[in-house]
Amino acid sequence: MIKSVESFFERAKANTPACKEYSLKIMHAKSKMEIFKAALEIQSIEFLCKAIDEGWGMTSDEICADFAPYLNGECVYDGKYTSELYCRFNGEIKAKSTVYCLIDCDCVLNLEEEWRLCKLYVVGDSHVEIKGKGNAIVDFQGQNAVVL
Repeated sequence: MIKSVESFFERAKANTPACKEYSLKIMHAKSKMEIFKAALEIQSIEFLCKAIDEGWGMTSDEICADFAPYLNGECVYDGKYTSELYCRFNGEIKAKSTVYCLIDCDCVLNLEEEWRLCKLYVVGDSHVEIKGKGNAIVDFQGQNAVVL
């Protein structure tokens, strides 16, 4: 297992009972891609954001170091919904997924289609501008996140 992920679970045990199903998926993952896909499920995103906000989650340094090939739109979870994780992203995101996790990002989320509805999880030192005709439900974690 990846050292930073293993360390995260050790800290999680001390801070909150991790979701059993999530923990099992991570522990039995055979690749970084499988770990990352498990992290893109809604419950996992909520858990990850809470952990980051409370100071015992993976840092953006660890996330970028371990999962760079899958971040910032490169990997999309495609189940009953679609989701993506952006970390330290600067630029414009043209919304195509249903759920976004934005960690330490300085970005514009463009909801071009009028029918588009996205759920955003914004954590860390993120500054996000939402524009376009669509709608977003925003879940803030932390006091440094700013959404316009």
